[in-house]
Amino acid sequence: MGGMIMALIKCPECGKEISDNAQNCPQCGYPLKGSATKGEDNPSIGTAKGSQQTSQPVPKKKKNGCLVGCLTFFIIFAVLIFIISSIGGKSTKTSPDNSTKSNTEKSSETNVSETSIPETEAKKEDLEILSYENLNDGMLRYVTGQVKNNTDKNYSYVQIEIKMYKDDTVLGSTLDNMNNLGPGETWQFKAIITDNECNKYTIVGVTGF
Repeated sequence: MGGMIMALIKCPECGKEISDNAQNCPQCGYPLKGSATKGEDNPSIGTAKGSQQTSQPVPKKKKNGCLVGCLTFFIIFAVLIFIISSIGGKSTKTSPDNSTKSNTEKSSETNVSETSIPETEAKKEDLEILSYENLNDGMLRYVTGQVKNNTDKNYSYVQIEIKMYKDDTVLGSTLDNMNNLGPGETWQFKAIITDNECNKYTIVGVTGF
């Protein structure tokens, strides 16, 4: 019978040559076939280890910095809104006071101007017509009335002119005059209506020199 030839292998732990049938390294005690068998019987162990090594989660970055930044931004934003609203409220509250003050000043100025300027009488005409009316003496018709000299001068000649109408048709004119109307004097004029068809009239004016 021929002898069995044993193959030699190196111990993966200490590097010594040992029989390939050895269960453990006689030098360092490193398990050989048992570990190999275990690895072959349950190949998923090595795979699992590899899987565990490759599938280890990447450490997550801390979010504390981002959170602090967000909180800081919102705080600053809230403070700005509060300041703006406060300024707006103050301006709104003070506006009526300013408006009231302005109105009071304007009112005061108006009152002063009104009281400081005396009321002036309407300017009177130099030769003023005080009154006029129709007069019928049974035979003739007249326009009679009064004219006053409101100046301090003497008028050597004064005349009043009256235009006569029949409805809207002008029939002509009539007049009356006098000489020497002194300052402040009143003249009683009497102008005859020369056209019997006259049913209305207007006073054109009073002139003098």
